[in-house]
Amino acid sequence: MAFCSFSKDCSETLFTSVENQFITKYLPVADGDAVRVYLYGLYLCERREDFDAASAATLLRIPKEKFFAIFTFWEECGLVQILSREPLFVEYLPVNSAVGKPKPIRPEKYAAFNRELYKQLQKAGKDFKPYEMQRILEFLENNPMQPQAFLLISEYCAKKDGDKLSCAHILNKAAKLVKEHKYTYEQVEAELNDFHEHEREMSKIFSLLSIYKKPREEDYDYLTRWTGWGMEVKAVYACAAKLKKGSLATLDALLSELHEKDVHTETDAVEYLERREEIVSAVFAVARKLGVRIQNPRPYAEE
Repeated sequence: MAFCSFSKDCSETLFTSVENQFITKYLPVADGDAVRVYLYGLYLCERREDFDAASAATLLRIPKEKFFAIFTFWEECGLVQILSREPLFVEYLPVNSAVGKPKPIRPEKYAAFNRELYKQLQKAGKDFKPYEMQRILEFLENNPMQPQAFLLISEYCAKKDGDKLSCAHILNKAAKLVKEHKYTYEQVEAELNDFHEHEREMSKIFSLLSIYKKPREEDYDYLTRWTGWGMEVKAVYACAAKLKKGSLATLDALLSELHEKDVHTETDAVEYLERREEIVSAVFAVARKLGVRIQNPRPYAEE
């Protein structure tokens, strides 16, 4: 250790050096939080005190998840290397050696695209961060996919994922299609044309019923009929979960029974199914004592 050092007051008046290439190449394409995190991390590189990522995130008033995501963004740019994620430990790299230099993008080139994408995100109740939007534009700059084709993919993901929609999923789906040499609107539309608006709901119903195949077009007629009765989708889920195994016809019979009893909400459906199970168990218990075999307990349960 050196025999002399700066005083605390002196060290706080010194400077943190920022390479000019960071300012000219990266600062314009990063959002404010990403720049703040990068600069504060750069500042900490010159300090010796123990200061973990959680404390830095709290100090900067940035959620921990976003704090980690920002360093992932800078790693993709080639400015840092994440040596450990738990706990987070980041090594800063020279800016002039970065290989992930963002490609300059003219905003007006994607003005119409951005407007349509924002409409889709608003409809899905999502809000992508500026650096996530930047990743999408960089994808379009670096790949031959048409912007309108990309919007088809984002719309597909929004309908399929609902509130779990993520930028990463959209980009992964787009990258997969690019790898398959599907770049145009027509090619992507043909790839996604078998997607149904209610595929997510029907896929969950199939999973609850242990049906291991893709829903066919006619299968959606069942869902249309059930919702036409005023049946909540979550009530349908509750019935499918109670059956565990079976067909859509079996589920349809159970839901018809609930509809006859004017049971349409998830809460009422759960209560009805629990009571129904108690009564059916009682019917079988009485039948066993009487030595009677029962094929269908429902008529007895009704009595």
